[in-house]
Amino acid sequence: MNNCSNSKVQYYQIYFDESNKIESNPNTIYSFYGALGIDQHSATKLESEVQSFLGKNELHFVDFTSDTLIDRYYNVLSTALKKNIKINVIMLVNISVLKSSKYLNLKLNDIRNLFYIKIPERLIYGITRDIETNNANAQPTNIYIDKSAEYTALLLNSKIKDQLNAQSAYRNLKYIINEVTDHDSKDNIFLQIIDNLLGITSFVIEQKYSNNSIASKVKSELIYRLIHTGLKDMQDKIRIFVWNMDSQLVEVSYSKYLNDFLLHKNNYDNKEMFKLKTIIDNNPNALESFYLKEMGYANSRLKTLRGYINELEGRARTFSKDKRS
Repeated sequence: MNNCSNSKVQYYQIYFDESNKIESNPNTIYSFYGALGIDQHSATKLESEVQSFLGKNELHFVDFTSDTLIDRYYNVLSTALKKNIKINVIMLVNISVLKSSKYLNLKLNDIRNLFYIKIPERLIYGITRDIETNNANAQPTNIYIDKSAEYTALLLNSKIKDQLNAQSAYRNLKYIINEVTDHDSKDNIFLQIIDNLLGITSFVIEQKYSNNSIASKVKSELIYRLIHTGLKDMQDKIRIFVWNMDSQLVEVSYSKYLNDFLLHKNNYDNKEMFKLKTIIDNNPNALESFYLKEMGYANSRLKTLRGYINELEGRARTFSKDKRS
């Protein structure tokens, strides 16, 4: 999965993804766009370290609806957050897009295509401008985008390369875009990582954890475990900006949203663990299947149950006998 064709050149690598597309979810408040930046040395190291956690399944946040693979998701994402990565997220205010569409008498898809170049350009520029001061010469940079017929039709790859290189030349910046290529995410763990971290950001900010579905509870458990062991990394390495289609991006604090999530999750967990402790005290030698039934949990929440039991018995919630599970 190494994306660098010339091993003698140390390329900076940037991965782009999006979540909550406005044409698919016009009634949501935001659409989310994200870019992950990582130097080649750190990327090679990260890719090597997560190999033992990977299986046949791709890791996509939207598909994470059962905690069967929670250890795999947690191990990959927590390992990534410890590395020298940088993530920029733009939250596009959907109502501003709808207003512009109506004002210009354009269909939603048409106006979305108009700003499609500007959003990844702003995301990626926000990352590349921070690597310029660390290099005496221009830093060669590769950009990777999830394979999409929509991107191909928009000629997104060539447009991003031209725009960013023009910007670098105009502002005398110290990067040069070597290539922009699309990859199938199933073959690229970095595209899967930005997919998950962007999905988590959307989930937390839009307070989807307040949904009472099993999928929401399972996603909340994964996020709780990541925050519990990597809160500072999430706060320091993920920067979030709001754009309402004017000229300015406004940075918002991720910490506030994470704190709101933790308050909700801790209240929920305390009630669940109190209930579970009572059941265990009354039935100390029962099987896990009994505890699942008494708690009203489906099998898709078995790892959550085990996490609670770990804490009740004085172990870390993330303790697992099989780190590949």
